[in-house]
Amino acid sequence: MSQMERVCLIDRLMRRRSPPPKAELLRQLAVSRSTLKRDLTYMRDRLKAPIVWDRSYGGYRYEEPEKGQPGFQVPGLWFSAEEIHALRLVPDLLSQLQPGYLADQLEPLGRRLDQLARAAQLGSNRFVVRAAPLRPVNPECFGLVASAVIRRQRLGITYLGRNRNEESERTISPQRLIYYRGTWYVDAWCHSREDERRFSLDAILTARAMTTLAVDQSTQPLFEAYGIYAGHGERTAILHFDTEASRWVGDEEWHPRQTRTHLEDGSLILRVPFDHPEELLMDVLRHGKHVEVVEPADLREAVISTLEEARAVYERPWRKPPQIAEGREIRRAFVSR
Repeated sequence: MSQMERVCLIDRLMRRRSPPPKAELLRQLAVSRSTLKRDLTYMRDRLKAPIVWDRSYGGYRYEEPEKGQPGFQVPGLWFSAEEIHALRLVPDLLSQLQPGYLADQLEPLGRRLDQLARAAQLGSNRFVVRAAPLRPVNPECFGLVASAVIRRQRLGITYLGRNRNEESERTISPQRLIYYRGTWYVDAWCHSREDERRFSLDAILTARAMTTLAVDQSTQPLFEAYGIYAGHGERTAILHFDTEASRWVGDEEWHPRQTRTHLEDGSLILRVPFDHPEELLMDVLRHGKHVEVVEPADLREAVISTLEEARAVYERPWRKPPQIAEGREIRRAFVSR
């Protein structure tokens, strides 16, 4: 490590709740006693670090600043090799979560981090982030909603309710953005319905920022009940996974308050709190024959009904749908007003 890298490491160690003993500093820095002494002298004389020896701990610590005075900070912005690698993931992660948003703003950061990595001879970045956004959001829409959340502004939106396939005009006060399973949502107070609502950003057809300030409402926390369909988790689903599925499900967290029971034959009983069955039903169905709903009866019947309806589709001959005119594209474009 260079001297400044050692200085930054000493600084981090001395900010711990318990000051590090001299032996710990020597071990972490992998230097001799004379080098450690030179580094501490450099910090005291050149950086004006208020380093004192604490006999009770047998180590060094920062002297407490006088009341009202700021504490010591290492000048400049310094990163360890591990921190540089971690930071290099940030631009890629954000671009995967929401392509196009913040791309221009993050590009200089990514370029600078690459320069730091090359200067420190850290090699190429071997971390790859590949999120799978199932419902991409128009960057302009995302930017408007994100800005409204931060600036506490109301939004006027045209929203496509997929359940009824109907468009509606809404005035909302955005409360927070949520990224959940490849989909962006905004929790908001809907002035048009006078109630708390959750909107999928990819279903916002048009949006416009308003000059009126947003109202603050206490929205239900995510995962209060199962998945994005939040509630109070008053019901519990009991799911029995066979031996094959339990190898994966046994390590998954479907809900923070779930409980798992491993049976002698290798199968698994999973108990999951929920209120609304929609998303839980989808997760059960994706495991096919490897899971059985034990309770409640209505969720069990919903799975049976869905599977029977799916079987009926495959029992009848496939009919070719009407042809779409050549060159015609069906798409819904986001329009900002």
